[in-house]
Amino acid sequence: MIRTVLAVVVAVVLLATASPALSDAGHQTTRTELGTVAERLDRIATGIASDSTALADPTLAARTTVSIAVPSGFGSAPVERARIGCLRDDGSTIDVGSRSGGNCRLTLAYRFTGAPVETHTIPGATLAPATPPIELSATGTTVQLRYVRRDGTATVELLPVETEP
Repeated sequence: MIRTVLAVVVAVVLLATASPALSDAGHQTTRTELGTVAERLDRIATGIASDSTALADPTLAARTTVSIAVPSGFGSAPVERARIGCLRDDGSTIDVGSRSGGNCRLTLAYRFTGAPVETHTIPGATLAPATPPIELSATGTTVQLRYVRRDGTATVELLPVETEP
């Protein structure tokens, strides 16, 4: 009986001391995975731009479709919100559906539950005109990258792919 109680007490103490380390590891794993998502989108955008010709008609432009997801599960920290959008000039937040003068610093922004917003930039792409920030989910969000020419400038635009219900 004493051995059982002692084993339970030791197990509880070990779990209590390991919990902060597990939490920190989950946050770091999630940060790394979201950074990889941003890098992947940037690599794809750079690849489209280097392998294709930008066209003024978006329906004819070179494009690719990518599915991305917020990490979830045992080794991940809970993400309250994650989205891709244009970072405001003051760096404070993601613009809601607007691009000031076409200057869009495309950013993947996310917030762990109860923590400040963290960001990863996606320098190789921008949001398509009149596209609001793209909300990301743990079940997956599909986005399209297309290489277009707008106002004489070639750019890779990111836009959400509408899924049918």
